[in-house]
Amino acid sequence: MSDAKPQGEKKTSDSKPERAFWYVLDTTASDVSGPRHHQMIVEGITKTFTFEHGKPLKLTIPIAIKFLKHDAFRRTNAKGDPLPYERRPTQPNELGAGERFVLKIDQTIAYYEELSNIALLQRVLELPLGERFSETEDREGMISFLIETAKRVAAENTAKDPDIGKEDFVPIADLDEEGIAA
Repeated sequence: MSDAKPQGEKKTSDSKPERAFWYVLDTTASDVSGPRHHQMIVEGITKTFTFEHGKPLKLTIPIAIKFLKHDAFRRTNAKGDPLPYERRPTQPNELGAGERFVLKIDQTIAYYEELSNIALLQRVLELPLGERFSETEDREGMISFLIETAKRVAAENTAKDPDIGKEDFVPIADLDEEGIAA
């Protein structure tokens, strides 16, 4: 991931921060579909981003990372040539119906404290309001943000479905064809 590390603001000779950018291509935009419009909440404001077929969009790195967490988006250069970008591993709570969580041979389960600053930043930037963080953020702040966001999402999910959180609750995706927990 050395080529794909987020880099924050750079200082110019005037000491004003200069934003770093990445280019992102929406692979679902086509001549037939026309431009694709995606809305995202950035710093509490809903913004619309328009991707045209075959034309990468220049985005600040925190916004680019929010798009790049989805398989339909690719990191490119200004001409649209692919650039390396390693997505973070899929988490158990992100699995679709019928999918099972399986660690690959080169994966492990780790505590946030064990992750590098870049790995923490990548996870933070994918979340709503994560764009307010930069690579200069302290580790404790990023870890706290990740944990508090997870707690908030869990509380929201529990409010929507009271069975979530019960020890005997088995997600539908984990049932076999006869409705028995696998």
